[in-house]
Amino acid sequence: MYALFTFTACDPDSVSPEPVIESPKIALHYDAANQDAPSLTGARTYEGAIRIPQSELGDALNGTLTEVYFFIQELPESASIKIYSGSDGNAPKTQLYSGVVSNNIQANAWNTHSLNRSVDIPDDDLWISFSFSHTLDQRTLGCDIGPANPNGDWLFDNVAGSWLKLSNVSAVNINWNIRAAVLPQ
Repeated sequence: MYALFTFTACDPDSVSPEPVIESPKIALHYDAANQDAPSLTGARTYEGAIRIPQSELGDALNGTLTEVYFFIQELPESASIKIYSGSDGNAPKTQLYSGVVSNNIQANAWNTHSLNRSVDIPDDDLWISFSFSHTLDQRTLGCDIGPANPNGDWLFDNVAGSWLKLSNVSAVNINWNIRAAVLPQ
């Protein structure tokens, strides 16, 4: 189902510094520093996502999501940021936002997407996703060294047509380098 290859750690001297989310904004994420990116089979569209259950939103609940930060190792053919609310089993329920980022990203770097309209944090699960397509086997979305948080390694593959935890379908045990900044209410 998923073709994953070996990891080779990034050269720490060539990686951009981690994003800093300053007060009063709240950082939402499960990852640690970038370590690498899993190789995924080409000629597909994927979404790597983190799911933040409503019970873990804390002070971010009812706040406004302002930016999404994500690490890109190799540039995809196309890319966008997606925000969802709610969960329908193991899948996001309602798309709240989508923004194309294909022309505004750099390889081997942390990238920032400032939302072009406000997105209020719902009183429900929150999914933050990086959607991407490539034509060759490629290492696109960055990850930490793991181990995977139960909500830090969600993956959608358009060929499989379903959301799965990467750690449940492979030996890869990581968290995606996806972070969000929320301005509390």
